[in-house]
Amino acid sequence: MSNDFRLSISDEAKNKIDNLIAEHKIRYNKEGIPALVWIDSEFNNGMVESQPAIGFYLNRDDIVPADFLILGGIEIALTVPDEYISRFQDKTLDYENDRFVLR
Repeated sequence: MSNDFRLSISDEAKNKIDNLIAEHKIRYNKEGIPALVWIDSEFNNGMVESQPAIGFYLNRDDIVPADFLILGGIEIALTVPDEYISRFQDKTLDYENDRFVLR
């Protein structure tokens, strides 16, 4: 990821990610590393609308170091193909109606 990459986060999205991190730790008794991913409806036959989502890695070594960024004080990996980076550039990650969105 280039040094000029910019992505911000709303309070709602930050709070939701904090909650997901806490839930993950309780459920798996292990710290998870949040990862911002892109769900593409083209690849799931339209079952889920294209949107950003949060997943988790259990092993830091599975993540390319350049994919890490800090959003609202949360270390998160942006694990999307290079051609999807532009979807996130200069956007704000928000959370509303039980889903993450980009604004």
